[in-house]
Amino acid sequence: MASLKLWKFGFKGASRAQIAPFGRLIHLDNVFERELSVPKNVQSNQDIHEIHRSNVDPFSPVESVHAPIIDNINPPLKKSFNLASYVNHSNVLQELVKLGVSLYDIESLNPDAAKHLLLLDLRDCTKYLKFLVDNGVKSSNVGRFISEFPEIFQLPIVELQSRLEFFKNNGFSTLQISKGLNRSSHLIAHKIETIDYKLAEFQAQFDMPAFILRSTISKYPPILSHSVHQYKVIKFCLAEEFGFRTSEIHVILENQPKTIDFVRRELSRRLDLVHNTMKFSHSTIKKFPKLITGPDIEMRNRFLYLKKLKRDQFDPRLPLYVQPSALYNGTDEDFCKNHAKTTVDDYKLFVKTCL
Repeated sequence: MASLKLWKFGFKGASRAQIAPFGRLIHLDNVFERELSVPKNVQSNQDIHEIHRSNVDPFSPVESVHAPIIDNINPPLKKSFNLASYVNHSNVLQELVKLGVSLYDIESLNPDAAKHLLLLDLRDCTKYLKFLVDNGVKSSNVGRFISEFPEIFQLPIVELQSRLEFFKNNGFSTLQISKGLNRSSHLIAHKIETIDYKLAEFQAQFDMPAFILRSTISKYPPILSHSVHQYKVIKFCLAEEFGFRTSEIHVILENQPKTIDFVRRELSRRLDLVHNTMKFSHSTIKKFPKLITGPDIEMRNRFLYLKKLKRDQFDPRLPLYVQPSALYNGTDEDFCKNHAKTTVDDYKLFVKTCL
C-alpha cells in the first residue's frame, strides 16, 4: 500500500506566562520573578493573566490582599495526585465526568495526560468534543473514547483531521470511519506513518483484499495497535498449525477480528478444542467463527453435556440437528430447553462434575 505524503505541523511559541512543572506559575512580565500557585478555578492562560494584571501588591500584608485571590491559591501539584480532588474546582473535569470519562483510568495509565487536563481550557475542550461528534462518535461513546485516548487534547485538531483524511483517501467510507471511531480510539490514536505501515503489513501477511481489510479494521481498530510479529503468529497458527485456507482465514478475521488478540498458545488451545475435540470441520468453523473467540469453558461444558445425552449432532443433514452457535449463545435455560431437553438443575449438576 503506497504511503501518503505526510505533513508537519508547526507549533506556536510559548506564552510569556509559562507553566512550570507541578503547577507552579512563573510570570516574566514583571521586573522581578515571583512564583504563584495555580488557583483552583483557573481554566486557561487567560485566567492566569487576569490574576497577574490585578492591582495586588505582592509585598503587601496578607490581610490587605483581596480575599478571593487568597482563597483560590493552591499548593503545587504533587508528583502523585488524584484528579478527583480537583473536580469541584475545574469546569473541564466536571464536563468530562458527565460524559462518562474515567479520571481514575487516565491518572493511572497516563499521568502526563492527567496533568494536561488540569490546564485545559473549557473552550478548547469543547472543540475536541465537537470534532468527535462531527465525525460520527455517539455521545454515549465519547467518555470511553477519551478515557482510552486522553492524549487527544494534546494533539492539534488539524493533525487528527489529517489522520481521518488518510483513511478516506485509502477507500474507507464515512460509515466505516464512524463505526471504527465508535468501536475504539485506535483508529486515530497513531501517527499516519504507523497506520500506513500496519495496514500494509496486515494486508500482506494475510493476503487480504482491500475491501475485506477496510471492513475488518472498521470493526476492530485495535488491530492497528498490535505488532507485525503478532500478525505473523496468528497467520502461522491458523494456516500452518491447523491448515486453514487463505479464504477461510479472511472470513474468520472479518467476522471475529478479536482473534488477532490471542497469544499463540491460547489460540492453539481453542482451535484444538473446537477442531480436534468437538470435531468441527473448517467449513463449520468458517460459518460459525465465534467458536474460536466464544466463552471456551462454557462451550466445552455444553458440548460434553450434549455428548453425554447423545445429542451432539451438528450435521444439518441429519435428524436432531443442533446448531453450533448453541454452544455459546443464549442462557443456560435456553440451552437446556431448546437443545439439551433437560432441566437447568441437571445441567448445573453435570457442570460441577466437570470442574
